[in-house]
Amino acid sequence: MDDRMSLTMEPPVRQPSARKRLENLFGSDWQVGYLFVLPMVLIMGLLIFWPFVSAIFISTTSLNFLTGETVNVGLRNYERLWTSSDFLQAMGNTITFTFWSLSLKFVIGMTVALILNSRLPFRSLLSGIMLLPWIVQEIVTALAWKSIYDPLFGGLNPILQGVGVIDRPLGWLSDPNMAMGSIISV
Repeated sequence: MDDRMSLTMEPPVRQPSARKRLENLFGSDWQVGYLFVLPMVLIMGLLIFWPFVSAIFISTTSLNFLTGETVNVGLRNYERLWTSSDFLQAMGNTITFTFWSLSLKFVIGMTVALILNSRLPFRSLLSGIMLLPWIVQEIVTALAWKSIYDPLFGGLNPILQGVGVIDRPLGWLSDPNMAMGSIISV
């Protein structure tokens, strides 16, 4: 007699196909769901696709406002755009604003999150205070900061003059050298 043990393996259990799983989950008429979803998918597709195609078409034409005539100019509009100093300056400002505002938000947010994650007294109160920027509407925040930065009646200039940081009121949003930093700091 052989003393060795034999090992028998059961064949692997086959996973049911996706169609069978859908039938098991939703019943045999699961395909009817496509009929309910299809109109919304088509509407959303048109709402996204049509403006995209229209914008590409409009960007390759030139419109005469007096006659209403449009002329296809190909990619000349893009060539003029990339050689325009105003566009390049606006693009540079956008990139600068995006980089600094995202970097500062990340660093400040991560620092605050690490501080609030530690064992602090009044941690719940501080967490609630940190949610205030999401609670207050953006337009209210923008108007508040605009009034804070106001050179004549704003609150920032008197505070900075009182502690001796500046000697005269500054136009935080009107000075080209300070506007970007002022907006980023909001």
